[in-house]
Amino acid sequence: MLMLFPLLFKQKLDFYSILVNCILHTFLFDIQCYFHMGMMITRCDIYDQQQTDEMYNERIFRKDHSFSLILNSKRLFQQFLVDAYTMTETERLHYICRQQHVLRCESYENLRNQKAQGTTNISSVGQRVMLPSSFTGGARYMLQNYLDAMLLCKWFGYPYFFHNLYILKGFLRILHFNQKTDLIYYVGLPHSHICLFMHSDNKLPTVEFIDLIISVEIPDKIKEQELYSLVNEFMIHGLCGAENINCPCMVDKKCSKSFPKQLCNHSSVDQNGFPLYRRRNDGHFVEKSGVKLDNRNVVTYNKYLLKRYQTHINVELYN
Repeated sequence: MLMLFPLLFKQKLDFYSILVNCILHTFLFDIQCYFHMGMMITRCDIYDQQQTDEMYNERIFRKDHSFSLILNSKRLFQQFLVDAYTMTETERLHYICRQQHVLRCESYENLRNQKAQGTTNISSVGQRVMLPSSFTGGARYMLQNYLDAMLLCKWFGYPYFFHNLYILKGFLRILHFNQKTDLIYYVGLPHSHICLFMHSDNKLPTVEFIDLIISVEIPDKIKEQELYSLVNEFMIHGLCGAENINCPCMVDKKCSKSFPKQLCNHSSVDQNGFPLYRRRNDGHFVEKSGVKLDNRNVVTYNKYLLKRYQTHINVELYN
């Protein structure tokens, strides 16, 4: 980090070194204090099995009555976060590789496949590095989350509503308020997928109640001017199809999201249990790049949530 960010560490060399950290732990109980990369460190400053994420968390933590050069370095701070994350993940992988003899190995699917294909000596196939379920993004991590989700469905029943939330306009305002507006352009837009479990007493009793929660129609521009502007900005799919063949949703010259949808006067549920939302031909439309789009191009939304968060928030009836 010192060689990468000399402007951030020009006064004292308070950066992390895996090698030096290991040496310090080796002599933790032998000497009283250490000279750690330009910083004098006592016993109280060293924690057993200290990880890189602990050090970086301390560096980026905002402290009252204390100026932080790192937090005020703007775009250099963003690059520092990326490199810090890379170093943290690299050290975690190195640790897992060194601890293979104590990790539990539960699945050998690839080895069984090799044996089924007629390979006689499977000991020479690849290098066995087993990632535990605690490693974020690994196969066992994803399997563990899947099993946890299935257990929730077994206990509470199937989820009833699905929310797909993308923080767009609202996130820009928050970043501007915190004086970190540059962050949005480099780390991307945060989003979440939320499944809501409803008590049986609070579930929609009939199909007609769907229209009270979920809407897929363009509001009246005169009577509901605010909602019309929000739907126009956040909840219109497109342009795609013949008007924009290069749209990311286009697969084999067709919209992968099945837009435009079919118009219908009443909400219903098809034979497979999927809801068909009310999309009336009421004459309301929005204009994108000179093309008029009607209710067939509206993404499902909830009026209250759209007004509340003022961002793209897709709401679907899940069960």
